[in-house]
Amino acid sequence: MKRTFTLLAAAAVLAGLFGFHNFIDAAAMESIGAQLLLPETYEQYLDLQNPSDIAEYGNYLAIADGNKIWLYDKETKSYSSYTQTDADSVTSLNFYEEGGKTLLYFAADMSGSNPILWIDCSSPDEATQTQIQSCATFIISGTDVYFANAQNSIFYTQMSGSDIVSPSDGSGNITPGSEASNITPSFAEQNGTVYFSWNQNIYTANRNSSSPYANTEYNIASFAFTSNGCYYLSMEGYLYRQGSDPELRVESMAGYKFSRICNSGRIYLIYKNCIRAFDADSEQFTGYEIARYSDSVNRLSQNASDVSVYGETVFLADTSSNRVLCIEKSGSSVLELTYSPTRVCAGKEALAVYGSGILTFFVKGDKGYTEAGTTNIANISGIAYADGKFFLSTNSGMTYSYSLQNGAYERENAGNLSITPTDIAADLYGTLYVMTGDGDVYRYDQNTFFNPPSTLDNVTQFSGATRLLADYRGDLYALCGSTLVRCDVKEKTPLTSYDLSPALSLVYNSEGSRAVSFALGFDSAEVYILSDAFVAVTTDADVASLDNLSAADAYTQIYERLPGDNCAQDVLVRAEQGCVSVLLDMNALSQKPSVLPCLNAERMSEARTGVVLAQTEYGVLALFYNYSEEGVATTRSYELRLLLENGGYTLLGTQYYSSAAYSATLSNDVGLYRYPLLQTGSGDGLQPFGVTMQLNGGESVYVLGTLTPEAGVLDAASYSVVRVSRDGQFYYGFVPTGYLVETGESSLREEEFVYRPLKKDSTVVLGGLTLEKEEMLKVYGEADSNGMVFVAYEDADGNVYTGMIREDLLQQPDNSIIAVLVIVPLVTAAVLFSVCYLFLRRQPTLQ
Repeated sequence: MKRTFTLLAAAAVLAGLFGFHNFIDAAAMESIGAQLLLPETYEQYLDLQNPSDIAEYGNYLAIADGNKIWLYDKETKSYSSYTQTDADSVTSLNFYEEGGKTLLYFAADMSGSNPILWIDCSSPDEATQTQIQSCATFIISGTDVYFANAQNSIFYTQMSGSDIVSPSDGSGNITPGSEASNITPSFAEQNGTVYFSWNQNIYTANRNSSSPYANTEYNIASFAFTSNGCYYLSMEGYLYRQGSDPELRVESMAGYKFSRICNSGRIYLIYKNCIRAFDADSEQFTGYEIARYSDSVNRLSQNASDVSVYGETVFLADTSSNRVLCIEKSGSSVLELTYSPTRVCAGKEALAVYGSGILTFFVKGDKGYTEAGTTNIANISGIAYADGKFFLSTNSGMTYSYSLQNGAYERENAGNLSITPTDIAADLYGTLYVMTGDGDVYRYDQNTFFNPPSTLDNVTQFSGATRLLADYRGDLYALCGSTLVRCDVKEKTPLTSYDLSPALSLVYNSEGSRAVSFALGFDSAEVYILSDAFVAVTTDADVASLDNLSAADAYTQIYERLPGDNCAQDVLVRAEQGCVSVLLDMNALSQKPSVLPCLNAERMSEARTGVVLAQTEYGVLALFYNYSEEGVATTRSYELRLLLENGGYTLLGTQYYSSAAYSATLSNDVGLYRYPLLQTGSGDGLQPFGVTMQLNGGESVYVLGTLTPEAGVLDAASYSVVRVSRDGQFYYGFVPTGYLVETGESSLREEEFVYRPLKKDSTVVLGGLTLEKEEMLKVYGEADSNGMVFVAYEDADGNVYTGMIREDLLQQPDNSIIAVLVIVPLVTAAVLFSVCYLFLRRQPTLQ
C-alpha cells in the first residue's frame, strides 16, 4: 500500500541573491528529510515578474526576467542572479565556451544603447561589454554571430576570444533586400544552420548573404524548430505550425497568448509570468514549468488553502483558481468549481469540498471524479471521513454526517456540540476528535458526536494549533505554526514535535514561507505540507502508518517457530462484524520483508472465525478460509488479515478443542502442520503451507487433542494435535483428524496378540522410535499379502508405539508366552475390520 508517487530529490536551502552568486553544497540539500511533490524540482519554483527568454547549456539554465538574469546550476542545485541595473530589460541569452569557462551573453536595453554583454557563469558578479553596441536580438552558432541592430538590419560577425567583433563599414550586412521590416527579427538554429524571421518569412542566414527558406500566414514574433516541424508565434501571441494547410492556431493552445517560443534543449513557451515546456509531437504542455504561481494542471496558484490525501491520491484546494487539483500516479487532473474552495477532505473514492458556504461531494468512477451532491452550509470548520461517511462541524458547534445514498451524498444525522470546533479528525476505527479554538481536543464516537455526554472526554491540548489530523491508531497531529505536534493518545505520553522548516526550505527564496495545511493517510508515513503554492513531503515525522509495521516478529512466529504441545491454545480468533482489519499479501510476507505487506484496510462485513498465525503489537494475523461450490466446480481460497488492536476481535482460547491421549496410525502420507490449515492462496495459486515435516502412511503418532470448530472455519472437518518422535526428540503439530485411526493401547486392549521379539540385527521404526535390540513386540493378527504385520511396543514410561512391519523381521512366537486377553468373537471381528479399514480406505478429502 505503500504510497506510490514518484518524488524527485530535495533541492537546496538557499537565500535569494541579488547581483552576485553563491552556491550551497549538494550534500547539504540531500540531507533534508523531505522532498518536493509540487513542483517536482527545485528550479521550477521561481517568482518571475517579466520573463523574456530562457536558455540551457550543460549544467546551466538561464532565464531573462526584466533586467535580471536567473542562473541555475544543475550540478550544485542552486540559483544565483545577476541584475543589469542600468537596463530596462535583458534578453537574447546565449552560452559560449571560452578558455575553459562557460560565459553567458545577453542583449541589454539601456537608455540610448543596446549592447551585448557577457557574464562568467562561475562568478556572475559583473558584466563585460562586447564591441556590439546596438543589438535588439542575436544568436551565437559556433564562433559565428548573427544579430539584428536597433534598425532591424541583420549582420554577421564572429567571436574573438570572449569578445564579439563589430562589423566595420557596413560589412556583414545580410538584411533581405526584398522588403523592409518594422518587426524585430527572431533567430533559431537547426542542424547547425541559423535562420531568422522577416515579417511573414523565414530566411536562411549565410555568412555573406541570406536566402528565403519558408513563408507563413502571419507575421512572426518568434519561432523554433522541433521534431514536428517549425512552430511560430504571431505578433498577437498565438501559436501556429508553419506549413500546415491551412495554418490554423494549434488547437490545444488556442486559449493562450504567448510572448516567446524557443528551442533550448526543451521547447519553451513563455506565458505571462510562467515558462512552460511544450511537447511538439503531442502539442501539449509536458508539465515542466518554471513559475511561482500558475494555473497549470499540476501547479498551484496563489493562496492555495488546504490539502488532503487518501490512498495514493492527493487533493489540493486551489482557492484563487476555483478548482481542486487531484494528483495521482497516472498524472494530475482538475475539478473545476463555481466557488473558491477552502477545505478538502478525501475518502475512499470520494471527496468533500467546501468554500463560500457551498459543500460539494464527488465520487470516483471510470471517467474520474463526478459531482455527487451539493448543499449549502455556513461556516464549516472541519470535515473528516470515516466508515464511508463524511462528518462535519461548524463554528457554532453544529455537527452533520453525510452518506452515499442512491449515487449521491445525503444528510444522515445532525447534532449540536457544547463547544466551538475549529477542526475535526477521525482515525481508522471511526473515532472522531474535535479541536476548539484554545487547542483542546475532545474524543467522540459516532453516536456521541451528535448527542454529546454531559462529561466530555478531553484527550489533549495543542497550543496555537490550526489543523488537526489522526493516524490510523488514533494518535493526534496538530499544525502549530511551522511545527507538527504529536500526541500519543493511548499512552498519554508528553507531546512531541517535528520541525517543518527544512521542508519549507525546499524551494528557492522561501524565507517567510509557512505551513498552511498538512495531510497524512492511514497507509503511509508520508506527511504532505502545503505552503505558498508548493507542497513538500516528509517521512521523518514519526507517523504511525500501515506501511511501516515491522514484519520481523510475525515472520518468525509464522515461518520459523515450531509448535509446542499447547499449540491449540488461542489458535482460533473470532472477528466480529465491523472488526477493523487489513488485508495482507501472503506471498510477499513469505519473502521475509522488513514491513508487513499491507494492501487495504476495511471493516469486516460479517463475523468470521479464522486461524491465528501470529500475535503482534499491532494486532493478530489471522488466515480465513473460504469455500464456494457452484455446480461441479469448487473454489478454495485463503485470506490473510491483520486484525488491528482494539479493532473488534476475541481470541478463543481452547474453545472447540477437546483433549485426548491415545496413539493413532496415519492412513496416508501427510504433513505435520504448524496450523490447522493445509494451504494458502486461491484458485490455481494454492500452495502448501506450514509443513514442518512429512509423515508416512502407517506411521504412529500420539494424539493430544482435537480441534473441531463450526463448519467452514477450517479446510477439513477437524484437526488433531499430535506428537511425533524423531531421533529422541518430540515434535508437535496439526494433522487432519480424518487421516488418523486410533491404534494405541486404548484401541487394542481387548484384542488377541502374541509376543514376538525382533530378530538379532533387525531394526524397525515405530512412531519415530527406533528398535534394534531384539525388543519384545505385541503382534496382532496374521501377516497380509505383502508380508506386513501390525505390531505394538510399550516403553518403560508406558508410551505405546504402533505400526506395520515386515513379519520376517520377527522371531517365531514362543507358544509359552502367547497371551489371550479376551477371546470374544464379536470384538475380534470389529478390530480386524478396523485394521482392514485403516489400510484399504481412500485418502480423506478436504472440505
